[in-house]
Amino acid sequence: MKKVLVIDDSKLARTAIKKVLLALEYEVVGEAIDGLDGLQKCNELNPDLIIEKISPYPWVGRQQFKKPYSTIWNE
Repeated sequence: MKKVLVIDDSKLARTAIKKVLLALEYEVVGEAIDGLDGLQKCNELNPDLIIEKISPYPWVGRQQFKKPYSTIWNE
């Protein structure tokens, strides 16, 4: 089962996304409310997949994960 982290500032959106993922038999291992929270939880939870809003303040989209991911997976 793939582990998923959901990042969105809207609780309603996170809840809806979680319901869809659970119905598709994904394991939602965590939720985050912004990019900083998402990065911290990514380091803690080591998800297989991240679903995020395009620009979760305070960082914009994938920029927040580019460097940390390369550090985590030694790319």
